[in-house]
Amino acid sequence: MRSCLVALTCLSCLAGCTTARTPDEPSPTSPALPASAAASPAHASASPTNAPAAPPAIAKERFTEELASVVCAELEPCCRASGVGLDAATCRGKVVERTRKMIEAHPHYAAEHAEACLGSARERARACHAGADLLVATSCQRLFQGDRAPSEPCEVDDDCRAPEEGSAFCWKGALAKDAGRCAVTLPARLDAPCMNMTGEPDPKQLVFSACEDSPELFCEPKSRTCRPRAGRGAACSDDSECKDASCVAGSCATTLGRACATPRDCARGQACAAKKCVEGGKAGEPCERFSCAKGFFCHEPTARCMTTAAMSYCSVP
Repeated sequence: MRSCLVALTCLSCLAGCTTARTPDEPSPTSPALPASAAASPAHASASPTNAPAAPPAIAKERFTEELASVVCAELEPCCRASGVGLDAATCRGKVVERTRKMIEAHPHYAAEHAEACLGSARERARACHAGADLLVATSCQRLFQGDRAPSEPCEVDDDCRAPEEGSAFCWKGALAKDAGRCAVTLPARLDAPCMNMTGEPDPKQLVFSACEDSPELFCEPKSRTCRPRAGRGAACSDDSECKDASCVAGSCATTLGRACATPRDCARGQACAAKKCVEGGKAGEPCERFSCAKGFFCHEPTARCMTTAAMSYCSVP
């Protein structure tokens, strides 16, 4: 079972856009509060004079330029580790062009969430995780989110309001032919409903759990709920069912050290070297197809392992 991940990888970008909630409490001197409560430190900290300042709103015309500055500055070490360089002007041009196209495609833009999105983009680029789609991370979703709750009608994902933890999208059924309704994806939780496109999904299910984000859980196709991944030796039909192992000949097993002829004989993220399965290559290491570690891809023109960030913005052939 192949899982399709849409990563720019800024997508840590959209969980980081979750802002801490500050209770809307009266001032400590408000007559609505008893004297004892007004004097308590808890209520004193809620005073407007002590409340944290709201993040600055960034107009979308300026946001693209700031995002380009952040991403390209942080990606330079990533490019160097991959064995290639980075031309700052070219990188900025690519980021600005792609970001403007994405912003133009979104019907909403909430300028007050731009600062948090930039922070997430900075961290992702620093970790070499920024991909071609820079605004896919959870923290950036609030930059474009609408105001519609789960089950309300929608046309596009941006019509829907994201929860404090998780993401929102416009669900149009397994075949994308139904009338759109807002749905949400929440953090992984045991036995919670999850999205599996096998068979006929429940059309009334609009709240899903992101099992695939957990190393402990997977989305069990029959029940469509998050179930524990199996240990080595357990029966399986797909790699997603195994914990710290791969599904080999119907059972969860590790392939490290096993005999191989090509990388396809080894688990994902492993390479076949000297006819044995070994750990896959990291940034800048030599590679052939399917022989790079998880999160890296073999850039065939240079035969080096790189992230999508390096391939998208570094000076590669």
